[in-house]
Amino acid sequence: MIYLPKVGRYQGHGHIYVDELWVHPQYRRQGLAKALLSKADELVQELQATGVRLYVNEENPGAEALYEKEGFHKVCRAYFMEKE
Repeated sequence: MIYLPKVGRYQGHGHIYVDELWVHPQYRRQGLAKALLSKADELVQELQATGVRLYVNEENPGAEALYEKEGFHKVCRAYFMEKE
């Protein structure tokens, strides 16, 4: 997780970004991902952040279902781009 403060419309407040949330298959379905997402919610309060953001691969319906169960909703469709 990382907190990125913003200027402009958020008046210096930003979002907590969850990046690369992954749990080893042996430890899945034990509440670890949910606990990490709960920690992100705690950081929102602690840092007075605007909210939590994350990306989910459209080919990962399990993760998408988890995030929706935890209160996330789709706000847009975007492309993930990188340069090596």
